[in-house]
Amino acid sequence: VGTANTASNVLDDYEEGTWTASLYGSTSGAGTNVTATGNYVKVGKVVTVGVYLPSMNLSSMSGSTLIGGLPFTSGTGLNTGSVTLYGFTFTGFVTPYIYNSTTVVDILNIVSNGAWEGLAIPAAAGKYVMLGITYQTA
Repeated sequence: VGTANTASNVLDDYEEGTWTASLYGSTSGAGTNVTATGNYVKVGKVVTVGVYLPSMNLSSMSGSTLIGGLPFTSGTGLNTGSVTLYGFTFTGFVTPYIYNSTTVVDILNIVSNGAWEGLAIPAAAGKYVMLGITYQTA
């Protein structure tokens, strides 16, 4: 049996902090981002983030829903989490996804036959998003 303080069992990287989440549309609206402060915890190469974006006015935005500003660039692998939406219209199952080597969360609408598409951003006021996701850094 190994000892608890051997090199392979010692925590060498732990960090807590805040990040600025920026919600915008993939086609237009990048200049009118909606921002909120979220929290993160990083242990080694694994980061868990959370943010609440309340009562947003998305009337100048279009395209799919993106949340940028993650505190660390993502590594390779499957990076999903949970998202709660109010005022968005979707036809399937909605999930957040982080592609490799980016700091952006893509909100996906998984429709019939398993096709993935970006969730259309609703161009109106009074929208809410809560996001929690864990991912591996680069």
